[in-house]
Amino acid sequence: MDGISLSCSASWSFRLHIWPHIPDGSGSVDISVTGTNAQLGVAITAANLHPQLAVTTSALQIGDISLSFHGSLWDILLDLFKGWIEDAVTKAITSSFSTAITNVVTNDLNPLLSNIAMAAPLHVRAPYDIAEVRFGLTADPTFTDTYMGFALQVRERHGRTDGRAHIRSERWLRVTRCRAV
Repeated sequence: MDGISLSCSASWSFRLHIWPHIPDGSGSVDISVTGTNAQLGVAITAANLHPQLAVTTSALQIGDISLSFHGSLWDILLDLFKGWIEDAVTKAITSSFSTAITNVVTNDLNPLLSNIAMAAPLHVRAPYDIAEVRFGLTADPTFTDTYMGFALQVRERHGRTDGRAHIRSERWLRVTRCRAV
């Protein structure tokens, strides 16, 4: 993504923790970020027959950042060091971007993907409700310009509903390519 812009406002304050608690101050800051570029690459892998995501590329380049301090006499001092503060904010945002993206994929998206129901019940009335179909991703998908390749495992179960799960037969089918249109 190119040309990302963001602006926000924040409050700041400080106070010396030992007596006489001087110096102290507070105020606000307006932050503007322009000309930012973000790169994100994600690979889809197979884990326990479910799809999983893995971050392959994660980078953020901040174009311009501008800080404008308001609200106290400390603004004059902060403006003297504004260049250093802007550099520190830029480095903090850039370094935390990859960690934040990886955490979202690992802690939020992958648990959602692992909870996808991989069984599809066949909705028929009893006593004919004896079958279900299970799907599973057996290998990492392949993506090209002309097709998407998936190694899927499809399992069909037949059984009886006499109070116990008796499986009469299982059939396995492997699908290796799905063509993109």
